[in-house]
Amino acid sequence: MQSKFYRNSYQDSPGNTEIERLVAKLDALNYGKRSRVTLVTSALSGEGKSTVASLVARSAAYKLNTPTLLVDFDIRRPTLHRIFQVKKERGMVDIMGLNLTIKNCLKQTSIPNLALLTSGVSDQNPNALMKTDKVKVFIKTVSLYFENIIIDSPPVIPVSDPLIIGKLVDNVILVIKAGDTAKSVIKRAIDMFGDIGVKVSGIVMNNVESVMPYQYDYRYYGYKYSANGHR
Repeated sequence: MQSKFYRNSYQDSPGNTEIERLVAKLDALNYGKRSRVTLVTSALSGEGKSTVASLVARSAAYKLNTPTLLVDFDIRRPTLHRIFQVKKERGMVDIMGLNLTIKNCLKQTSIPNLALLTSGVSDQNPNALMKTDKVKVFIKTVSLYFENIIIDSPPVIPVSDPLIIGKLVDNVILVIKAGDTAKSVIKRAIDMFGDIGVKVSGIVMNNVESVMPYQYDYRYYGYKYSANGHR
């Protein structure tokens, strides 16, 4: 999946279509709720969760036409500021540790309806910042202003942050890297959420093009996408 978010255009592609299906399913799961909060995580690092979180947020903002917030809760290894090509200063750690208001930390993106909260910069211990009561207040506050909140969190096996956040959200999406993430690792990640009473809502398989058989490609069915959206 490519991570280019500097243009307003939204192009048809097999990858975008799959993300749109995921967003539609999440929307159906939470039908009737004013605000929906989705946590995107992975078992280990390097599985593409930040790119998936960005694509989900973009699709929610564009296709559902609703105010959407993308949050970088991966304060140990933040990525979203690079994907969106903005400064990471004034973000989550400033809200959690310095009590700055969310309004003062929001960054607008080039995508209509999509706002971004970067990680911010702090010398404080991340464990001291990630307190359940603080996260709960944060989610409750942003839910007053945004109908869709997408949270990019650290991977669940090496860091406990996703388990703290997972108990406070509506959906948990687990990103795995096809051909790389072992089944035992996936099971462990799912079990970790299950141990605290949180059900993983869905799994996104990344890197499919590199490892899956040719028949999984849209071109196999004669269904080719072009840049202008015509098929």
